[in-house]
Amino acid sequence: MAASFSAWSAMGGLNVRSHLGEPFSGSITVTGDEAKALMEGGRLNVSGGVRGSISKNGNGTVTVHLRSSAPIHEPVLSFTVGAGQQTRQYTALLDPPRYSPAKAKPKAEPKPKQEKTVAPAKSEKGVKVPIEQDFIERKKPNRASPHLPKKQNPVRRKRRKKPRKNPPPSRQR
Repeated sequence: MAASFSAWSAMGGLNVRSHLGEPFSGSITVTGDEAKALMEGGRLNVSGGVRGSISKNGNGTVTVHLRSSAPIHEPVLSFTVGAGQQTRQYTALLDPPRYSPAKAKPKAEPKPKQEKTVAPAKSEKGVKVPIEQDFIERKKPNRASPHLPKKQNPVRRKRRKKPRKNPPPSRQR
């Protein structure tokens, strides 16, 4: 179990301290077997136009300081760091100078429109007093619908007479 823990905790995340248009500056914390190897004089391999230096911490960890000599003009910088038996590729995203992320405001959902009307009401003395009412306009049902009973259906349909099979004999005068 201890071997898998030291492999998991070997090289940490990248901490970027520079902006776009500046020389790159960042750091990585190394722990476990790789930190011991670096403290005992092991070799640090860095590629991708970045140089690395080591500083020992008192708690058994090592901090790898990363720098570039030239300003970085691309917002994405990829490089590889090898310490001990582990090699890891890092990708740094560089923000523009004076950039500060703005907090996103949640968007409110639109509410249905309500109309206010004033309906007259009678008081105890017979005087009309206006009362405000809120309502949402609803669609009125179609009275010509065939699903309504015939008494409520205003559209009357004429009955068609069925043709007789045998017409009545014609009368002669």
